[in-house]
Amino acid sequence: MRTRNRFTIYALPLVTAAVLTAGCNSHSSPRQSTAQLQSDPIHVGVEPVNYTNISRGMSVTGVVKPHQDAMLAAQIMARVVSINVHQGDAVTPGEVLATLDSSDMNAARGQAAAGLAAARVGVRSATVAATMTSAMSTAKLAEARAQLAQAEAAYQTGKAKLALVLAGPRRQEKAQAMENVAQAKAGLALAQSNKKRMADLFSEGAISAQQYDQVNTQYSVALAQYQSAVQGFSIAEEGSRREDIDAARTSVTQAKAAVAQALAGIAQARAGLLQAAVSKQAIQSAAAQAMQAQAALQSADINQAYTVIKAPFAGVIAQRLADPGSMASPGVPILEVQGTELRLEAVVPQSQVALVKLGQILPVSLDALPGKSFMGKVSEIAPQGDPSSHTFVVKVTLPANPNIRAGMYGRTSLAQGSDRRLLVPTEAISDLQGMHAVFVLNSGSSTVTMRLVTLGAQLGKDTIILSGLQPGDRVITQGAQTLHDGSVVTING
Repeated sequence: MRTRNRFTIYALPLVTAAVLTAGCNSHSSPRQSTAQLQSDPIHVGVEPVNYTNISRGMSVTGVVKPHQDAMLAAQIMARVVSINVHQGDAVTPGEVLATLDSSDMNAARGQAAAGLAAARVGVRSATVAATMTSAMSTAKLAEARAQLAQAEAAYQTGKAKLALVLAGPRRQEKAQAMENVAQAKAGLALAQSNKKRMADLFSEGAISAQQYDQVNTQYSVALAQYQSAVQGFSIAEEGSRREDIDAARTSVTQAKAAVAQALAGIAQARAGLLQAAVSKQAIQSAAAQAMQAQAALQSADINQAYTVIKAPFAGVIAQRLADPGSMASPGVPILEVQGTELRLEAVVPQSQVALVKLGQILPVSLDALPGKSFMGKVSEIAPQGDPSSHTFVVKVTLPANPNIRAGMYGRTSLAQGSDRRLLVPTEAISDLQGMHAVFVLNSGSSTVTMRLVTLGAQLGKDTIILSGLQPGDRVITQGAQTLHDGSVVTING
């Protein structure tokens, strides 16, 4: 930054025209050919002129845009109940900006919730039924298998007995029956002899009645055994009777029927197990219905959430495009939210895009804020350019400033080197009908000389001087518009 030196000079009024004329030179203004008498010196500010290194670059233009910009629209058709913000309001992420009528959504959610509850009951009922059917069928199958084993055993026994009855008694069985008769007869004779002897003793009182009763009982048993042996011998002698054969055949038939019944029970039990498998499929079907009902409930929740419109990020309401009572339609914007971070999106020719680097600091000026300059940071360089204009978009993040707004037109400069130039404050330059001049304080004097100068570009509050001045010249900065060639001045302290 250039240092401005200020001096205080007290000059006496000039009293002769010769002195005034001597203050003029070839650079004097055409509007004054002779010096004028001046009673009081003019208070001015002075500043020395020196070379300054000025960056040489290419200026590119762009428009200020927000880093984030969202058009908020309804996702369902519903009436707008309330809008809680106005244009220019600051909002925070998640803040409720507008609400829509949720009556239909609430009813749909209630229906979906009821459907889910019913589906879950169906799942539980199908599960219980399948469990009971499977358990009962398994028990019946085990019982039927046991009955089959018992029936098959009875059938085999019946067949063997029938075969025995049909075959009749064997010779050995007849001999055994005869021997049994002989043994029984011998036992009966012994018992009868004992009974007779004991009867005599009892009549004589030699034995008790109890002893006589025992002997008498033994006689009765021996008599029964004899009669049974005689009957067995008779049966063996006569062979199988028709009644025995019929009974044996009936037993075989009954056993065979029991086998068939047991097989039917097994088939029925297996059918029950198949029914249990079908019941499991019913569980799966009920579970699928429950999942469908759950999805319907989630969809209803999502639709219900669509009735509340929230801020997606921190920012400012740029536009309010609807009012309470209006009908919101899907895709039709209601509000526009812009982020607080702003960027200058400059258009850079492809020949200069190589000069730009991410993170580079660039000066930015805005037409709406004359005389002010901001330092921005390159945050993004478009990877692909416009094929028709051969330009690339470079985004320069701007500092937070309440005066910077989206939509402003601005420019930034891409440095290409530096030049040594003479700079003077723009306020020191006078416009003389298309020509430009500055007033220079004469060395060792309190008078000024007007110099015609050639101007270069304006840089902020200063202007480049291409010709008419030399390094070290002291230029009048403040009060230059009231001077003329040869004016006597006093420098403000």
